[in-house]
Amino acid sequence: MKKILSFLIVLVLLVGCGKLKEEEVPVELGKKITNIDGYYSKALMEVKRGNDVKKYDLEISYSEPNYFKVKMINQDNNSTQMILKNDEGVFVITPELNKSFQFQSEWPLNTSHAYLYQSLVSDILNDENTSVVIEEDEIIIRSEVAYKTNSDLKTQKVVLDVKTLLPKEVIVYDSKMEPVITVVFIEFDLNKKFDNNYFDKELNLEAETLALGEGGDYLREVNYPNYYPEGVRIVSEQVTSDYAITCFGGDTGFTIYQQFVDDLNSSILPQFIYGEPILVNGTFGALGPTSISWYSAGSEYMIVSNNLTQDELFEVARSFTIEYGK
Repeated sequence: MKKILSFLIVLVLLVGCGKLKEEEVPVELGKKITNIDGYYSKALMEVKRGNDVKKYDLEISYSEPNYFKVKMINQDNNSTQMILKNDEGVFVITPELNKSFQFQSEWPLNTSHAYLYQSLVSDILNDENTSVVIEEDEIIIRSEVAYKTNSDLKTQKVVLDVKTLLPKEVIVYDSKMEPVITVVFIEFDLNKKFDNNYFDKELNLEAETLALGEGGDYLREVNYPNYYPEGVRIVSEQVTSDYAITCFGGDTGFTIYQQFVDDLNSSILPQFIYGEPILVNGTFGALGPTSISWYSAGSEYMIVSNNLTQDELFEVARSFTIEYGK
C-alpha cells in the first residue's frame, strides 16, 4: 500500500512539474514558431463594420524561409483572390481580371494579421503587457496589435490549444472594444508538404482563372461613398459608358475613379503598386501614401488625394455599398 501511495505522489508531482505556467507561454510560443518549417490552415473570417458583416473562407499556407499564400473566398459572391509572397515579391492575384498586382511591400510581417500564426505570435511577444490565462484546454491571450493599414484596431484576444499552442480563435477589437475581425481556425496542419510550384505566381494565376470559368456581366452603375469628411461635397463629375470620375472639394479634396472592366485593356490599376495590401469591401486592395484602390463586382476603384490621411482614405473607401448581383 505504501508503495502504491508513493507512486501516486511521484506521479502527481511529475504531472504538476510538466504543466505549462502562464508566464512561460510567450517564451514557448517563440520557440514553437521558430521551429516550424511550414504549415497549412483553413479558417473562417468575419469582418464587421456597423451592421455590415462580411464572411470569408481562408486557406493559409507557409513554407520556410519566407513563402506565404493566403487564398480568400468572399462568401457574398464566391469571388476568389490570393495574396502570394515568393522570391519574386508580393502579389495579389485577381482571377476575375486574370491579372496579378505586384506590391513594393514587406508583407506580411510588417503589420498585424489575425489569420497568420507568425503575426499573432509577434504581437504577443512585442507587447510588454500581454495577459495570459490558462484554462482547462485553452490558453487565452490578450495583447495589443499593430495594424499598419487601420490604426483603429487596438487589441486582440487569441485562443490557443493548451497542448499544441496552435490558434483556435482570434478576435480583434477597435478602440471602443467592439469586435471587428473574428477568425476561427478549423484546420491546422504542421506536416503539410508543398511541391516546388506551389508558390509560383503564374501557375497560381492560371489555375485560379481556369477554376473561375466564364465571368458574368455586371451592371454598369456609378457608386458613391456613404461617408466623406465634413465640409466636403461633389464639385464635378464625368460619366461615360466606360468610366466615372467624381471630384470632391471643399475643406479638403479627393477624386474617385471608377472603371467598368470588360477586359484587361480597360483596367486602370497599375500592375506594380507602391503600397500595402489591404482588405476593403470584401476584396484585397492596395493602400498607398496618397491613394487606395480595389476591384469589386466588375469595376475598379481608385481614390486619390493629397489631403486625406491613409485612415481617411480607408474610411471613404470602405463606406461604399457595392452590389454583387449581376
